[in-house]
Amino acid sequence: ALAYAGGQVLEEAVGRTKTLERGKIRETLFKMDAINIIGRYGIDKSGKQVRHHTYVIQWRKRQKEIVWPDNLATIKPLINPRLYVP
Repeated sequence: ALAYAGGQVLEEAVGRTKTLERGKIRETLFKMDAINIIGRYGIDKSGKQVRHHTYVIQWRKRQKEIVWPDNLATIKPLINPRLYVP
């Protein structure tokens, strides 16, 4: 999925740039805000992803709940100590 998403991002950048010049594509990638199969794409000038965010979820009573990050959590995480391996 990640490789396919990378292809989607590159295709979008080439389409917006309308050239195969690497430098121009690179500049477009820095400015792009796009959606692909794994979520939102957007990077800063250092190449750090700034628009795609990762969440940790748990299924509870057939409902998907966010347990991390804390500021977006809809429920506290349920941790099974029997599954913990130090």
